[in-house]
Amino acid sequence: MPGGGGRGGCEGTLLAPPLGGEADRRSYLYNWLAGIGVPASSMRTEYPTAEGTIGLYLTNRRVVIEIKGDGRLGKGPYADGTGPGGGDSAFGQLERCLKAERARERLYLEDGIRDKNWIGAVTDCRVWYMWEWVPDPEAGAADGQGPADAAARIDAWHGRTLDPDNVGRLARLLARGTVGKEWATADMSEVFRQIRSGLEAAYAKSRGLREARVQKGLWLEQLRAGGSAPESDEDGLFVLHTMLILAARMISGQGDAGRGLAGWVPDELVVEMKGVIGEYNWAQQAGDVLRALYRHYVPARHRL
Repeated sequence: MPGGGGRGGCEGTLLAPPLGGEADRRSYLYNWLAGIGVPASSMRTEYPTAEGTIGLYLTNRRVVIEIKGDGRLGKGPYADGTGPGGGDSAFGQLERCLKAERARERLYLEDGIRDKNWIGAVTDCRVWYMWEWVPDPEAGAADGQGPADAAARIDAWHGRTLDPDNVGRLARLLARGTVGKEWATADMSEVFRQIRSGLEAAYAKSRGLREARVQKGLWLEQLRAGGSAPESDEDGLFVLHTMLILAARMISGQGDAGRGLAGWVPDELVVEMKGVIGEYNWAQQAGDVLRALYRHYVPARHRL
């Protein structure tokens, strides 16, 4: 989905949502959020959870939004038939998905990050219904992983129609500060562009050293054994494989112990690479980020 521009006058553009179904309204809301400063990298559409699909999820803001088409919210979000399949309510759908994602987050997020409550919303982009999930420290652990809690209705945003006076408050609420690190995306090639350049420069200086020659020789033997030895640009492909192997170890928590193929890489570049990778939350990204990165960089005929 395309993003919007800078903050400027973007807030008011939410006051004229398109007619039609959920997909058009979801795209419209996505673009509005991008326009008020929510980066595209922190928004997921049709995000799968163990209890269903979240229409729009602001990943490290703890905001979950369900978007409904014309007429679905005429009787309010608690009415049967407003959720998926015509049986459940929109609120029931929202609550199940949100609690499933909260349970999943607890598996990955550092224990110390508990500074922001979750917000859930149901909207047709005109009328908004919102709730906040505030942990109850006195309640028992409902799922064995954290304190039980219940949704608290946000009265200021319950059945509220957007107008020029309140759209700015909605923007500030949804574009609030982040929780934890930004999630890695399906395509992290831009993040690794500078790392790759640094490794290429380092290899140009190290290619004559014994360790670099030995590691490149072992790497070539592996490719030849698999029938995928490069016909040109051996050095460039060797550097790429080195980068990807180091990245896989760092992302999976193995560090750079033993290094192996990457033994020729200068310590300062390893530290720099750890710093870049450490800026992102890799665990919660749906799909195999490393596989996508590998396929982006390495031609099929040269993959190990």
